[in-house]
This record gives sequence, C-alpha cells and structure tokens, in this order.
Amino acid sequence: MWNLNQIIELNYKKDYIYHIKFDDGVEHDIDFTSYLGRGKVFQPLTDINFFLKAKIEGGTITWGMVWI
Repeated sequence: MWNLNQIIELNYKKDYIYHIKFDDGVEHDIDFTSYLGRGKVFQPLTDINFFLKAKIEGGTITWGMVWI
C-alpha cells in the first residue's frame, strides 16, 4: 500500500500558481502552466475563472466534475 501525503492547505498565489501544504509540513508553490496543454483533461484549467475554483477533496486538488 502507498503512503501518500495529503494536501491540507491550498492558497491561490497568481496566474496558474497555488501554494500547497502537505500533511507532513512540506509546502511549495506549484505552477500548473505546464499542464495546460497536456490533453483534454487539462483543457478546462485554461479558463482562469475555472482554475480559481480549486479545492481539496480526499487530500488532493480537485476542480469538480468536468465533462469533456
């Protein structure tokens, strides 16, 4: 079984960057820009208004249900 860290804090910084804190205390700014062109699954994130709707569910980042 994997022992993956859970995200416990998610704070928007600017552009396509969130500051993320994990349950082990590690925290970083994550720039999602490089993911925006990686296929249909990431296409909705190109809309900054949608990108800003990120939340934590089950210890990971989610933007809710999107039908492509």
